[in-house]
Amino acid sequence: MISLILQNILSIGIFILQHETMQPVEKDFWFYFVYVASTLIVLAVIILTVKYLINPKEESKNHIKRIILEDEGENQN
Repeated sequence: MISLILQNILSIGIFILQHETMQPVEKDFWFYFVYVASTLIVLAVIILTVKYLINPKEESKNHIKRIILEDEGENQN
């Protein structure tokens, strides 16, 4: 069942890529500029996401997580 679904998705993708209206893109300066800029943005977001998930370094006493943790601790007692 899953292989049939994947086969249909693949055949639709191949049809779309081989459609007559697809025009080749001119690979000039702006093509590479947009490509590199978007790649750098995606990489920066991935790196910062992993960094702040591993070690958020939130020490503020007024942070929302402190209120939530205090409320949970009070309810348990």
